[in-house]
Amino acid sequence: MTGNRFSEAREFFVAAARHMDEHGWPRAGRAARWHLSSRIHALTMLPAAARQRSGGSVRVLTRYAFGRAR
Repeated sequence: MTGNRFSEAREFFVAAARHMDEHGWPRAGRAARWHLSSRIHALTMLPAAARQRSGGSVRVLTRYAFGRAR
């Protein structure tokens, strides 16, 4: 519930985007940079974090879900 897994996910998606770009697949790279399914998952976790009154978790999840794509 803390959202720590999303920092690892972000690193994975950044590496995947770089790999796709290197292979000449710009659309796949863009999809990896946006990682929408992972962002949506973070959004689904927000209500539970809010119910637990975990401000840190809410902050991490919100930042991940709405942060800019790299």
